[in-house]
Amino acid sequence: MAITIFIIIAIFIILFATFYGFRPRYPYYAQKAILTKAEMHFFKSLQDAVPSSCAIAPKVRMADIITCSDVNWARGYGPKISSKHIDFVLYDRDMFAIQLAIELDDKSHNKSDRQKRDQFVNESFRAARVPLLRIPAASCYDVNKLRRSIEEAINNVA
Repeated sequence: MAITIFIIIAIFIILFATFYGFRPRYPYYAQKAILTKAEMHFFKSLQDAVPSSCAIAPKVRMADIITCSDVNWARGYGPKISSKHIDFVLYDRDMFAIQLAIELDDKSHNKSDRQKRDQFVNESFRAARVPLLRIPAASCYDVNKLRRSIEEAINNVA
Protein backbone atom coordinates (compact mmCIF):
# COMPACT_ATOMS: atom_id res chain seq x y z
CA MET A 1 0.00 0.00 0.00
CA ALA A 2 2.78 2.48 0.88
CA ILE A 3 4.54 1.66 -2.39
CA THR A 4 1.35 2.35 -4.35
CA ILE A 5 0.91 5.75 -2.67
CA PHE A 6 4.59 6.53 -3.28
CA ILE A 7 4.24 5.62 -6.99
CA ILE A 8 1.07 7.76 -7.32
CA ILE A 9 2.78 10.74 -5.66
CA ALA A 10 5.88 10.27 -7.85
CA ILE A 11 3.74 10.19 -11.01
CA PHE A 12 1.88 13.30 -9.86
CA ILE A 13 5.16 15.13 -9.21
CA ILE A 14 6.56 14.11 -12.60
CA LEU A 15 3.37 15.19 -14.41
CA PHE A 16 3.22 18.49 -12.51
CA ALA A 17 6.89 19.22 -13.19
CA THR A 18 6.49 18.32 -16.85
CA PHE A 19 3.56 20.67 -17.43
CA TYR A 20 4.25 23.49 -14.96
CA GLY A 21 7.60 23.30 -13.28
CA PHE A 22 10.29 23.22 -15.95
CA ARG A 23 9.30 26.14 -18.13
CA PRO A 24 12.22 28.45 -18.73
CA ARG A 25 11.86 31.92 -17.30
CA TYR A 26 13.10 34.49 -19.82
CA PRO A 27 14.11 37.99 -18.68
CA TYR A 28 12.41 39.77 -21.61
CA TYR A 29 9.85 42.55 -21.56
CA ALA A 30 8.12 44.58 -24.27
CA GLN A 31 9.59 47.80 -25.59
CA LYS A 32 7.25 50.79 -25.41
CA ALA A 33 7.71 51.59 -29.12
CA ILE A 34 9.81 50.57 -32.12
CA LEU A 35 11.14 54.08 -32.65
CA THR A 36 12.55 56.64 -30.26
CA LYS A 37 10.87 60.04 -30.10
CA ALA A 38 13.60 61.54 -32.31
CA GLU A 39 13.24 58.71 -34.85
CA MET A 40 9.44 59.08 -34.87
CA HIS A 41 9.77 62.83 -35.45
CA PHE A 42 12.13 62.21 -38.38
CA PHE A 43 9.94 59.38 -39.71
CA LYS A 44 6.99 61.73 -40.09
CA SER A 45 9.06 64.07 -42.29
CA LEU A 46 10.56 61.11 -44.13
CA GLN A 47 7.11 59.87 -45.09
CA ASP A 48 6.48 63.15 -46.90
CA ALA A 49 9.89 63.14 -48.59
CA VAL A 50 10.15 59.64 -50.09
CA PRO A 51 9.12 58.92 -53.66
CA SER A 52 5.67 57.34 -53.94
CA SER A 53 7.28 54.23 -55.42
CA CYS A 54 9.14 53.62 -52.13
CA ALA A 55 8.13 52.33 -48.74
CA ILE A 56 9.98 52.81 -45.45
CA ALA A 57 11.15 50.03 -43.15
CA PRO A 58 12.42 51.09 -39.71
CA LYS A 59 15.19 49.39 -37.72
CA VAL A 60 16.44 46.92 -40.31
CA ARG A 61 19.26 44.54 -39.45
CA MET A 62 22.37 45.27 -41.56
CA ALA A 63 22.61 41.60 -42.53
CA ASP A 64 19.17 41.91 -44.15
CA ILE A 65 20.50 44.72 -46.35
CA ILE A 66 24.05 43.61 -47.12
CA THR A 67 25.72 40.23 -46.80
CA CYS A 68 28.82 38.25 -47.67
CA SER A 69 29.74 34.74 -48.79
CA ASP A 70 29.46 31.82 -46.36
CA VAL A 71 33.26 31.64 -46.23
CA ASN A 72 33.55 35.31 -45.27
CA TRP A 73 30.64 34.96 -42.86
CA ALA A 74 32.57 32.18 -41.11
CA ARG A 75 35.70 34.37 -41.09
CA GLY A 76 33.85 36.83 -38.86
CA TYR A 77 32.48 39.35 -41.35
CA GLY A 78 28.90 38.11 -40.95
CA PRO A 79 28.57 38.50 -37.20
CA LYS A 80 29.80 42.09 -37.53
CA ILE A 81 26.69 42.97 -39.55
CA SER A 82 24.16 40.61 -37.99
CA SER A 83 23.95 42.49 -34.70
CA LYS A 84 23.77 46.03 -36.10
CA HIS A 85 20.69 47.87 -37.32
CA ILE A 86 20.09 50.74 -39.71
CA ASP A 87 17.49 53.31 -38.68
CA PHE A 88 15.47 53.33 -41.93
CA VAL A 89 15.53 51.58 -45.29
CA LEU A 90 13.69 52.77 -48.39
CA TYR A 91 12.64 49.97 -50.69
CA ASP A 92 10.72 49.67 -53.93
CA ARG A 93 7.06 48.89 -53.16
CA ASP A 94 6.70 46.48 -56.09
CA MET A 95 9.98 44.56 -56.14
CA PHE A 96 11.11 45.11 -52.52
CA ALA A 97 14.50 46.13 -53.89
CA ILE A 98 16.55 48.19 -51.48
CA GLN A 99 16.85 51.78 -52.65
CA LEU A 100 18.53 53.57 -49.74
CA ALA A 101 19.63 53.09 -46.15
CA ILE A 102 19.24 56.07 -43.81
CA GLU A 103 20.95 56.68 -40.49
CA LEU A 104 19.67 59.41 -38.20
CA ASP A 105 22.72 60.79 -36.42
CA ASP A 106 22.06 62.21 -32.97
CA LYS A 107 24.60 63.44 -30.40
CA SER A 108 25.62 59.87 -29.57
CA HIS A 109 27.40 59.75 -32.93
CA ASN A 110 30.02 62.14 -31.51
CA LYS A 111 31.33 59.43 -29.16
CA SER A 112 34.49 57.62 -30.31
CA ASP A 113 32.99 54.11 -30.13
CA ARG A 114 30.00 55.27 -32.16
CA GLN A 115 32.28 56.95 -34.71
CA LYS A 116 34.11 53.63 -35.19
CA ARG A 117 30.77 51.90 -35.72
CA ASP A 118 29.71 54.62 -38.18
CA GLN A 119 32.96 54.25 -40.12
CA PHE A 120 32.45 50.48 -40.32
CA VAL A 121 28.86 50.97 -41.51
CA ASN A 122 29.90 53.56 -44.11
CA GLU A 123 32.66 51.37 -45.53
CA SER A 124 30.49 48.25 -45.51
CA PHE A 125 27.69 49.92 -47.45
CA ARG A 126 30.17 51.48 -49.87
CA ALA A 127 31.70 48.03 -50.51
CA ALA A 128 28.24 46.53 -51.09
CA ARG A 129 27.24 49.46 -53.32
CA VAL A 130 24.17 50.24 -51.27
CA PRO A 131 23.59 53.97 -50.86
CA LEU A 132 23.66 55.22 -47.29
CA LEU A 133 22.40 58.65 -46.31
CA ARG A 134 23.28 60.17 -42.94
CA ILE A 135 20.91 62.82 -41.63
CA PRO A 136 21.76 64.87 -38.54
CA ALA A 137 18.98 64.70 -35.96
CA ALA A 138 17.13 68.01 -35.70
CA SER A 139 14.05 69.54 -34.16
CA CYS A 140 12.73 70.38 -37.63
CA TYR A 141 13.30 68.89 -41.09
CA ASP A 142 12.92 70.61 -44.44
CA VAL A 143 10.94 68.04 -46.44
CA ASN A 144 12.03 69.46 -49.81
CA LYS A 145 15.71 69.39 -48.81
CA LEU A 146 15.26 65.87 -47.46
CA ARG A 147 13.58 64.80 -50.71
CA ARG A 148 16.49 66.19 -52.77
CA SER A 149 19.04 64.44 -50.52
CA ILE A 150 17.19 61.14 -50.92
CA GLU A 151 16.96 61.45 -54.71
CA GLU A 152 20.64 62.40 -54.96
CA ALA A 153 21.73 59.50 -52.74
CA ILE A 154 19.65 56.97 -54.70
CA ASN A 155 20.94 58.24 -58.05
CA ASN A 156 24.60 58.41 -57.06
CA VAL A 157 25.34 54.75 -56.34
CA ALA A 158 29.01 54.24 -57.15
